[in-house]
Amino acid sequence: LRGGGRRGAVARDVYGAAAAMAMASPGDSDAYVLSAGRALGRAGAWREALEFLRAADDDDEEGASSMWGNALIVATAEACRLNGRPDEALRCLLGDEGDGDDDEDDDWRNEGGEYQ
Repeated sequence: LRGGGRRGAVARDVYGAAAAMAMASPGDSDAYVLSAGRALGRAGAWREALEFLRAADDDDEEGASSMWGNALIVATAEACRLNGRPDEALRCLLGDEGDGDDDEDDDWRNEGGEYQ
């Protein structure tokens, strides 16, 4: 897994472990990703989880975003929620992590739709 920079190294390691477990049991990959997000949240690593998500969004089609999609978003939101960061969690779910990209139609989270 790529992404996350220096700050995201912890998240990269945790999500890397989830990816390794998913190879043995692909049907459970979403559960592993969600558990990884919860682990990051319990460790207070919500910023690292956000950085990993941002980097995954910027990666090419082989990145974590394409591998886990919505599970990675929900896992990141959960990490934020567990740290009392409801605003950051909501921004994750809405596809706005503060990266300055306001083009909703290009955001893969809403698949070209409009926010309700």
